[in-house]
Amino acid sequence: YRLPNKFLFSPQVQYDFSRNQFNNIILEVERPVFENGFLNVAYENNMLRNAHIFEIGLRYAFNFAQTSVTSRLGNRNNSFVQSARGSLMLDDNTGYVMVNNRTAMSRAALSIIPFLDYNTNGKRDPMEPAVRGMEINNTSGRLSYNEDETVLRITELQPYIDIILEVDPNSLDNIAWKVKNEKIKVHTVPNQFQEIEVPVEVLGEVAGMVYFKEGNSLRGQGRITVNILDENENLVKEILTEGDGYFTYLGLKPGNYTAEIDPVQMQKLGYTASESIEFEIKVDQYGDIVDTLEFTIEAD
Repeated sequence: YRLPNKFLFSPQVQYDFSRNQFNNIILEVERPVFENGFLNVAYENNMLRNAHIFEIGLRYAFNFAQTSVTSRLGNRNNSFVQSARGSLMLDDNTGYVMVNNRTAMSRAALSIIPFLDYNTNGKRDPMEPAVRGMEINNTSGRLSYNEDETVLRITELQPYIDIILEVDPNSLDNIAWKVKNEKIKVHTVPNQFQEIEVPVEVLGEVAGMVYFKEGNSLRGQGRITVNILDENENLVKEILTEGDGYFTYLGLKPGNYTAEIDPVQMQKLGYTASESIEFEIKVDQYGDIVDTLEFTIEAD
């Protein structure tokens, strides 16, 4: 029963129907104190043992442990009990020590480390920095971040199960950063931190204009296809110009590329186009931009 001033009254009665008698009566009053503490006072009448017991106790939850002290005074015996429980966890992947006021024995934990994968090899190399602020959706367990928010830790996971980690792509600070695999399947293992590296690709942008030449005048031409080829002449992307002749594409990995007006389209339209243009997307933390490409087309 909730009483005024945050008091909570909990009466308990144990009755034995086979013997048609009361066995035990407990009356307890509890109230929250300080920030994370509870003070309780109780009286117990154990009729089977003819024992009368008065109890006073204090429970307090610190960040690192749940503690309690209890004193029981009775007509048969007295007792004083102290207890504390919690856990100390070492993430040896990053050398970080965690404390928790819940037990971590037989539970699983993950260390999730996102990093900028400059060379797109899927592994973290010494020159590749960590990424701040990445968020995970739909996780079980308890999620926490380190001080600079470059390492996510998930603790209190059930062991020996498969879980799906889903990266929130909108949580990344830069539009040029892209997580290749936004869903990661992990099989949890108890009593250790599993390190999960999440490569974040840094993509470049290409942009430019396509002009239609008529006499000595130039005007932007829409609906023209611009092909982007890699250094092996494989087609990477087809880009369609806008109404004013402008085209843009964000999603190129660092490397050498060639941009050209689609020759098949030119043949169908009876147009000729200026020569292809080679360009390079350089490695850059915030993504390289090449926006100086210009093509002209004209009727045969």
